[in-house]
Amino acid sequence: MPRGAILFDFDGTLVDTRQASWEVFAETNERFSLGVDSRDAFFRIFQSNFHQSFDALSPDKEHIRRAKDHFMTALNDRYRPSLIPGIVDVIRSLTPAYTLAVVSSNGMPVIRRVLTEAGVATCFSHVFSGDVQPSKSAVIRQFIADQSYASLRHCTPSYVETTAAAIVPNDATFMVTDTVGDIEEAGRVGIRAVGVCWGMHDEASLLAAGAETVMVWPQELVAFFGAAADETPDSCRIEPVESTPTAPTTPGPSSHDTCSTEACHCPPGAQTVSTPTGVRAKNRLRARRAATAAPTPVVVSSAPPTRTVGPRGRQPMIDPELVEALRLTAVP
Repeated sequence: MPRGAILFDFDGTLVDTRQASWEVFAETNERFSLGVDSRDAFFRIFQSNFHQSFDALSPDKEHIRRAKDHFMTALNDRYRPSLIPGIVDVIRSLTPAYTLAVVSSNGMPVIRRVLTEAGVATCFSHVFSGDVQPSKSAVIRQFIADQSYASLRHCTPSYVETTAAAIVPNDATFMVTDTVGDIEEAGRVGIRAVGVCWGMHDEASLLAAGAETVMVWPQELVAFFGAAADETPDSCRIEPVESTPTAPTTPGPSSHDTCSTEACHCPPGAQTVSTPTGVRAKNRLRARRAATAAPTPVVVSSAPPTRTVGPRGRQPMIDPELVEALRLTAVP
């Protein structure tokens, strides 16, 4: 069962948008003469619902519709924001215990592209984008009204079936955001709001809007929500540890003959500590056998090499071929 649900804003919270989104919007502003002539003025649009603030830029509804279409198309085509440093690790740390969702004014294609390229798209159970539902408060009401939205997803395409009937109360549902408008929308619906200060609005503004706390660093989110590393599935880890067993190899001439056990990564049973003299002796013995012996079928055994167990359980690696070679080449 999830401990709760965390609804992440996208721009300014998961991705660094202060410059990237303004550069895209500036083109729309110049083309349609919207009067938003600075980055700070652009940020002020997010002090309330973005789509409502955008619609209020002109009384001409058709003009605003075309301007908004231009802006959303430009976002889809050219918006390439960087993820907030460390936020991928935070997402994967929170996923095992919390239902994660994205609630954004941005378009679905942009969100999918960015999260997929970051490798965390399936860490989120749901994405609610502005091109589907512009009102974030309406999205939050939809989320808390349908208990099936609380299903967990452990960074894999499938949902965790045991959480399909989970119910997450309002006091365990959080909005994490960088804007005053989102904080206020969360408050109107009755869920808890957490601010981050690395986005559009500063800490004082977010607290004044109703945030119960404001994070200075992304890892503070992990400390605040109490994610535990020991309960993180492998699928949620940022760098899953994968081990591939090495298949047994047939003894024979190879690069392992000239490496030491400390320096090389030889398959078990193939490591031998050989001196240059021993190597030359083995090679001469193999050449002598190849010249005098008749060809015989090669039989590869899958059984592990036999070892003689010595005192205190030590298992010396004895190479009979090397012993014979040294005996034949020894000076009487």
